[in-house]
Amino acid sequence: MSGTRLNSELADLAASITVINKQQIIDTASIDINDLFVNEANTEGTRQFNATATDRNGNVVDAGLDPQTANRVRGLSAANMAVNGFSSKVPVDTYNVDSVEISRGPNSSIFGLGSASGSVNIVPSYANPSRNSGNVTARIDSYGGTRVSFDINNAVIKRRLAFRVLGLHEERGFERKPSVDRTKRITFAVAARPFRWTDIKASYEKYDNFNRRPNTVTPQDFITAWKAAGAPTWDPTTYTAHVGGTSIRIQTNQEANLPLGLIGSTAGQYTRPSLYVDNGTTELFMVNRSDNGTSGAPNPFAYNSQARIMQVGSTLPPLYTDIGISDQALYDWTSQNLLQPNSASRKAEVLRLTLEQYLINNDKQILAFQFGLYDEKISGTSRNFVGSGQGTPLKLLVDVNEKLLSGEPNPYYLRPYFGGTDIRVGWPDNDTNDYRLTLAYQLDLTKSKGIIKWLGKHRLSGYGEWIKTEGGTPAAREYVLWTAPGATQPTLGAVPGWRYYVGDEPGDYIVHAPNAPLSFVGAQNLTYYNKATRQWQTDPSEIRDLYYAGTRTRQKIETRGFVWQAFLLNDRVLPLWGVRRDTSSSVASDTALNAGKIDYDISPLWNFSADWEEATGTTMTKGIVIKPFRFLSLYYNEADSFTPAIAAINILGDPIPGPSGKGKDYGVRFSLFKGRVVLGVNFYKTFDENVRKSDLNVIGNRAQLLDFGVTGASFNSNLRGSATRWTQEAHPTWTDEQVAVSVSEQIQLTDGFMEKMRNASGTSGRVSDINESSSKGVEIEGNINISRHWTIKFSGAEIKAINSKIGPAAQQYIDMRMPIWTTIKDPNTGYYWWTASTNPTTPPSGDANIPINYYTSQVGAPYKLAIATLGKSRPQIRKYRLNMLTNYRLSGITSHKYLRNISVGGSFRWEGRGAIGYLAGPPDDDGFVRTLDPNKPVYDKDHFRADLSLSYTTRMLRGKVRARFQLNVRDVFEDGRLQPIAVNPDGQYSMFSIIDPRQFILTASFDF
Repeated sequence: MSGTRLNSELADLAASITVINKQQIIDTASIDINDLFVNEANTEGTRQFNATATDRNGNVVDAGLDPQTANRVRGLSAANMAVNGFSSKVPVDTYNVDSVEISRGPNSSIFGLGSASGSVNIVPSYANPSRNSGNVTARIDSYGGTRVSFDINNAVIKRRLAFRVLGLHEERGFERKPSVDRTKRITFAVAARPFRWTDIKASYEKYDNFNRRPNTVTPQDFITAWKAAGAPTWDPTTYTAHVGGTSIRIQTNQEANLPLGLIGSTAGQYTRPSLYVDNGTTELFMVNRSDNGTSGAPNPFAYNSQARIMQVGSTLPPLYTDIGISDQALYDWTSQNLLQPNSASRKAEVLRLTLEQYLINNDKQILAFQFGLYDEKISGTSRNFVGSGQGTPLKLLVDVNEKLLSGEPNPYYLRPYFGGTDIRVGWPDNDTNDYRLTLAYQLDLTKSKGIIKWLGKHRLSGYGEWIKTEGGTPAAREYVLWTAPGATQPTLGAVPGWRYYVGDEPGDYIVHAPNAPLSFVGAQNLTYYNKATRQWQTDPSEIRDLYYAGTRTRQKIETRGFVWQAFLLNDRVLPLWGVRRDTSSSVASDTALNAGKIDYDISPLWNFSADWEEATGTTMTKGIVIKPFRFLSLYYNEADSFTPAIAAINILGDPIPGPSGKGKDYGVRFSLFKGRVVLGVNFYKTFDENVRKSDLNVIGNRAQLLDFGVTGASFNSNLRGSATRWTQEAHPTWTDEQVAVSVSEQIQLTDGFMEKMRNASGTSGRVSDINESSSKGVEIEGNINISRHWTIKFSGAEIKAINSKIGPAAQQYIDMRMPIWTTIKDPNTGYYWWTASTNPTTPPSGDANIPINYYTSQVGAPYKLAIATLGKSRPQIRKYRLNMLTNYRLSGITSHKYLRNISVGGSFRWEGRGAIGYLAGPPDDDGFVRTLDPNKPVYDKDHFRADLSLSYTTRMLRGKVRARFQLNVRDVFEDGRLQPIAVNPDGQYSMFSIIDPRQFILTASFDF
């Protein structure tokens, strides 16, 4: 195992490990992690499942934003990524890879820290002192992609010193356009053997990527439901809705009476002006609600008029999400990229160094040490706001406003668009410095005389590792700056919203992609109502990226570990035992100054003045391999894992343990016909525990807002504030301390607890909740070398993966507080705080500041949605999968001059039906369904897929150049379609993954 704590063959390890060699990478035209996972057991990438999900508000978060992490192992979570045993965040590309090792399940002593699902270790290409070599490879595909790579190795001093340079330029192609995914990479490597027992290897890699990737799911459709509701429209100047020949005048406090199909104030719609973008041009920048004041200076960002813009929308029952488009007449998913407004870039520099020194090397003893260094620096910008779920869902809307706010006819009336109220920009960075020292000792007593030889062979490895990381994701928003007439300094206004129109005529659906500039930053003319002149006017404004949130973290991890492996009874019994202890110290950065303001200052994010917090974890690996016969191996393994994380508490104030995992693997391996047939069957159980989930954090935070404000957020009618007010009214002569004591007794929360939670909420990640999931099943792998011309590799899996625990602290907090919330009264008025009325269960209106209304929309409904899958299958889990990969060289049956140079191959994959959701459980007393029935799963059907390959190898330039021409056809039988991946409780499909048609890949490779 390269990059591990052991120098052992796979057959001697009691773990589920697969190696993908360079030839398989070439034969299958694999270039990234998703390609590599296609033909392996219990691994899934973007070609097998879609990691797209809905957030706590039912908005779709498209997995296409980051395909490198859209994978999972054993149905749990994304694989831990490593290069030569060092954890890495740089995306995988096979241009500089010799082989790939996949380890399923937790195994801390072999693969290090990480989640319980599994790990991928990349064995990189280093310089080779044994010979000179070169390669140039070019590739094109039917999606419009192009790729060129080169690999030049020069053995300057044979067996002593070599240099190697590898480079890549790729323009990845996509069916949906316009799309971009451009990657440039180059690696410089050196290898030296100054002495017989000394090896030094080093490399430096530079990575540069820019992308505007396409959507992988269809958008949610609001237009069809709007038409079914009678296609209501809105006159913003008279506050009147029109539907079915009826006019309905609606004041701002009466929006609950809007006709079905229209909604009003949503996520800042009224308070933020909108950019109207049509065919790539920003044609209008206008406020969504006007200021009807008659005195004072004009202000585009004041809004108190009844005149306001409306949009289409729906009010769904709990657990339901808006339906995705499945009609190609509404959206041509084969050609249009709806995420085109997004963009992201990432740069990285990676330095790797290993020094291996043998101190003793003879038949009986080996003593050696290895020093390793891995330095990785990553920076980038992410402007992925469409389809990200952060106030910018991928929802197809129709402009229902008959006029602009100015009273002019609306030129966009009844045209379709995608809209949102937020443009967020991430500035991610991460620096990692990793140093590792390993001391290995082997004692071989098998060649000794007498009884001592039965003590066998022993391998011991002790190691230490020191990792320092620093990074984070400071985030900005686009803000509007406006300079008032006569003023010398700009005024900071609102966050702008946006509307990308995708149809040219009223009644259109999606006619073209939402073409957009890279950003709106810069000068924009803003149209608003000047209350001083009582005229609509357009003034210059500016949009800037201003920091608004996010911190950075510095972390140090110190690791000590030991592994022992023995070969006993003539290599028939091979026990293994390993233990490691990791100590993680972390500290959050200082807080940036003036967040969301013109004079923001993010320099404090690079200062760390707070106290360091420490977390420790001890993990173990215990395994044994028994070989009763040379052709048969039996094995058993127990292992766990630990992921260092900053210290955190749940909303009950209790400490949360760090993410961890544990697993058991046992099975049998056969090696027959002198190793030409190898078969393994592995049974496993894996548990992914204490995983922190951001959506649960927000829901828990909202529950606590009902009681008291926390840092950065508040609820106007929170219980602490309300009780303080009515206590002061009842006892006007009391001191603040007397009031505080009384309030604490009334609401049954101590000041100490509330202050603790307020302080913790001020730092990202310090208040959290957890998820836990488990997976169990069977994995089968085999290799058959029928002859030197024909090879077959096959694998299969049976899996059951479920969500076993979701946000327990949030539910405990709600259960604890609900009796207080629903019974406490304002002693001065007799009103229940919960309902703001004398009725304990019914509020007087839908006002969001009434606690029961806030709880229902912001806590109860999202939490029910979050925990709906508790105890149920994880999304898109297919219980059964079978894979086969084969390659045959025709030289095995013919010596024909041309035919013998041909190889044919392919892979064949079958996957059983997959659970994509559950039908409704029994309704609650109010008639709404808030649970799912675990006995009523809804399945997507089974699928069969096939890839084919054909290659021709020849010699050119008098035999000096070996040329290989290869054609790969992926998903031969696939014409392109939609595949359901989620379902509403009534059985209607709610989300659809876009399955692209077959892809043709032509590769020309020249070795010299």
